[in-house]
Amino acid sequence: ENYVVLPTEISRYLPKIMKIICQQERVSKDKLV
Repeated sequence: ENYVVLPTEISRYLPKIMKIICQQERVSKDKLV
């Protein structure tokens, strides 16, 4: 699971990852309520 990611790839995928994380957090909060 150790792999090197180029900075350009990080900058390209970071928004997608952040979006997914935000959606998961929102779902977990909805489940708690």
